[in-house]
Amino acid sequence: MRFDLLGPLRIEHDGQEIEIRRRQERCLLCVLLLEPGRLISTERLLDLLWAGDPPASGRATLHTYVARLRAVLAPHGVTLTGRGGGYRLDVAADAVDLHRFADGLDRAAHTTDPAERLRIVEEALALWRGPLLADVADEQLRERLGVGIDEQRLIALELRARAQLDCGMHRQAVEPLVALAAEHPYREGFTELLMLALYRCGRTADALQSYRGLHRRLVDQVGVEPGPALRRLQQQILNDDPALLPQTGAGRRFLPWDVPDFTGRADELRWLDDYSRQVTTSGAVLITAIGGTGGVGKTALAVRWARQAADRYPDGQLYLNLRGYDERQPMAPSDALAQLLRMLGVDPVPADVEEAAALYRDTLAPLRVVLLLDNAATVEQVRPLLPGGAGNFVMVTSRARLLGLVARDGAQRLNLAVLPEEEAVELIRRILGPARVDAEPDAAQALAAAAGRLPLALRIAAANLHERPRQTIAGYLAELHGGDRLGSLTVDDDPDTAVRTVFSHSYRHLNPVAQQTFRLLGAVPGPDLTASAAAALTGLSEPEAAAALSALCDAGLLTERHGRYQMHDLVKLYAAELGGAEAGAEAALERLTTWYVAACAAADRCLKADQILPFTPPEPPPVSFDDTLAALHWFDAEAEAIIAVVTVAEHRLPRLCWQLTMLLAGWLERRRTPAERLGLLTTGVRAAQAAGDTAAQASAESSVTGTLYYLDRFDDAMASAQRVVELRRGLDDPKALALSLSRLGISYGHAGRDAEAVAVYEESLALLRDLPDGRLLTGTVSNNLGWAHYLAGRHQDAIACYTAAADVARSLGDNRGASFAEGNLGLLHGELGDQERRLLHWRRSAEAGEKDGDRRLIANAYDHIGQALAELGDTAQARDHLERALGLYEETENAEDADAARAALAALDR
Repeated sequence: MRFDLLGPLRIEHDGQEIEIRRRQERCLLCVLLLEPGRLISTERLLDLLWAGDPPASGRATLHTYVARLRAVLAPHGVTLTGRGGGYRLDVAADAVDLHRFADGLDRAAHTTDPAERLRIVEEALALWRGPLLADVADEQLRERLGVGIDEQRLIALELRARAQLDCGMHRQAVEPLVALAAEHPYREGFTELLMLALYRCGRTADALQSYRGLHRRLVDQVGVEPGPALRRLQQQILNDDPALLPQTGAGRRFLPWDVPDFTGRADELRWLDDYSRQVTTSGAVLITAIGGTGGVGKTALAVRWARQAADRYPDGQLYLNLRGYDERQPMAPSDALAQLLRMLGVDPVPADVEEAAALYRDTLAPLRVVLLLDNAATVEQVRPLLPGGAGNFVMVTSRARLLGLVARDGAQRLNLAVLPEEEAVELIRRILGPARVDAEPDAAQALAAAAGRLPLALRIAAANLHERPRQTIAGYLAELHGGDRLGSLTVDDDPDTAVRTVFSHSYRHLNPVAQQTFRLLGAVPGPDLTASAAAALTGLSEPEAAAALSALCDAGLLTERHGRYQMHDLVKLYAAELGGAEAGAEAALERLTTWYVAACAAADRCLKADQILPFTPPEPPPVSFDDTLAALHWFDAEAEAIIAVVTVAEHRLPRLCWQLTMLLAGWLERRRTPAERLGLLTTGVRAAQAAGDTAAQASAESSVTGTLYYLDRFDDAMASAQRVVELRRGLDDPKALALSLSRLGISYGHAGRDAEAVAVYEESLALLRDLPDGRLLTGTVSNNLGWAHYLAGRHQDAIACYTAAADVARSLGDNRGASFAEGNLGLLHGELGDQERRLLHWRRSAEAGEKDGDRRLIANAYDHIGQALAELGDTAQARDHLERALGLYEETENAEDADAARAALAALDR
């Protein structure tokens, strides 16, 4: 199957054109094709399809679009997969003309033979039939999706013209260059190539006239002079400079050794290629700041790319270690300038720094060089070393973020993460040899994980194993886990090549507050945290904590993404090592856990979870939420951090541990599987027992009861519910006892003990009638009593109870309770054969579920609406709702109900 996006959308399979009529579905397909094989989040798709303002029904409508696209694509072997909160279109990149174009441009840029380069770039340009997504996207969407794509076409046109000139095709190049220079009157690259083509055709006067025309436009309309490259070309033409004939130079080569076992980083190398091509058109020095934690492979990447691109910089590749993070003092700009000038053959070097900098820029101005400034500490160290020539490309590696280079000097940042698992194992394979890795593939994967997939740590581990040919990978891995992992990740005869040493250089540069923050972060059990949580941990104000976190990011010891701060696993080991004897570490953990209790309490109140808390949460809450969805999103972001704190707090802070598990219950019910919930909630029960708190134990056990019920472990659920009732009969808390009796009634009902179920429900309702704040629970218990009547065959009594429960829930804004009650009414009327009422109540259930935000409730309601519509003969609407339900089942990884929905959809076609 072939997809063409460069112009009007065109889809072909075996020579036959395939049509997708609806514009939004075509637009969705194009967005997915821009990144084939990659998961695109639902949120991004909604944002793009509805220009940043998706309707309330957007998610459901998106599911419908996806289902329709699947129906078109699946017969041709193309899979559209939904998982993990997004969608992925599984097609090869070369099936899409845009990606074939980008690949052709990349191959042309790396081809030294001008004739072959011309052939490749002309094939790539032939793919363009018009603007990107010409008949699909409006101008606003095209601008968002096509960032850089039109620029790539212009770069390709320049590359074609330069290849023509290199092939001696000066006359053929003139006409298209005249048109391009007129179409892009301020783009100096086209005028430069046109001048050179005209000059080589013997049309010197026309070449100079082209320069004068551009000069006049720039001065009169923009207020600037042409760039130095164009001015230099004009002077060369005036002087009849023989250097205008095609030629190359040997240049000066000062790059370090390129490691032969360099592995991965294909995307980063491609990014550097794409960015460096802008040199020919931007008229400015291009600078990239390559960042990342120590040992992540910044220098190795920069050296690899510079060597690969050497033929594009014929005047030299310069390298200088600025010593920003090692035992020596950082190199002063004066010393750096002196070294660089000597590399360029300038001697003697002026003593005055400004004079040396001016001479350095002047020397580089006519040249095309790549400059690698390695291991920089600060922007001030780098800025005097930036060249002025437009043909130069600068790479700066640093653990610091060097944001000043981005803000003032136009640098682009390239942040390196650790290697993906596959590339990490491949690096071990290349050093250790394929035989040993293939003999222990699982151990090799575990070793990559133990080294945190950090290239330096991977190299050290593999080198150590290489020197021990008789040791297994599993045996070495056991040593790492059983002892000092950081100490083991060093090379015996090279102490500077050690993970701990690399981290220590970064730590040493921190201020005292940042150093203490770093040590305390080593004790944080979760994967990440926010500045607010860090303030609680450290006892600092939030601005002070944010400043300390920023300093850690600048040192490459921390990474920030969307307001969350994360440490690499090995960096965290180093922080924990330094903080092992930190005074106040236990108090810091208690402050952090207390903060999470207060924040979770605020979020849980917003979820309107029906559990009764036997404690008063800390006030004031550190966070606030406008609605249920906002609270759910906060829980989603913080979940892994909170769960990790729960695990640690069980034995060290049991009181706070059981409080956290109770506050998580409402979120767990909406977002995690029953099996996952059970493990966490059982932790809360153990913590409450350890704390000796009967009320807490009853509340924690109550959450376990409901989870056992979801797991269909009805006997265990009944035993758990009976324990809760027994505990609460000994407490003076009628409201909590009423809720516990209601949950015991559920267990009795599933065991077929209908009379006992009705009895405990009625006892529960009697307790609630005497309570001024018992109305919400009255609705819940009425719903449960209705279920008991239903199981006993008393349908009218069940309808009365469900109706009362729904009315109470709606009056109190309890959307979750209303959704359950209306769904029960829908089930009952369906069994009674009243399809109209069945449909009415399930639609009400869906509406309430959408307000609550629980995707499982919404999916269940859509599923039943689809079934009811099918019974009523409305096949089109039935299909629409069943497809929506299927999409939500897939998102929530509900395989059983997803299969049932697929079966229902298949039945519609029979």
